Amino acid sequence: MNLIEQAKNYVAEKVANMPMPEATIVDVDLKGFGLDGITLLAEISVSNPYSVPIPIGEIAYVVKSADRELASGTIPDLVSLKADEKTMLDVTVQAAHHRSAAHRKHHDSDFVQGRDKWGRTLP
Repeated sequence: MNLIEQAKNYVAEKVANMPMPEATIVDVDLKGFGLDGITLLAEISVSNPYSVPIPIGEIAYVVKSADRELASGTIPDLVSLKADEKTMLDVTVQAAHHRSAAHRKHHDSDFVQGRDKWGRTLP
């Protein structure tokens, strides 16, 4: 293996083992319910393992259950993740009724057919 390949492997290994910022859902509250859907307020804790703040311009998110999309959107506000700390974010999530109804119908039909969410036949 030549020197360039060794350098590439070294850098790839270091990058693969770098700690990454992580997000955790702390709390979810029902903010509103109407004809167009439901609105939730999620409190998200984002940890930054680095000794410098990380500026974030926009965050895109997708809420899924059983591989079905229930809601998606963006957080357009400029945020900076504090260095070596957790940053709390309040995220408003809007889900249309048709998405949650399709999700419920999918799961209801699984149980009517005698299958669990992994597709296994129930006794």
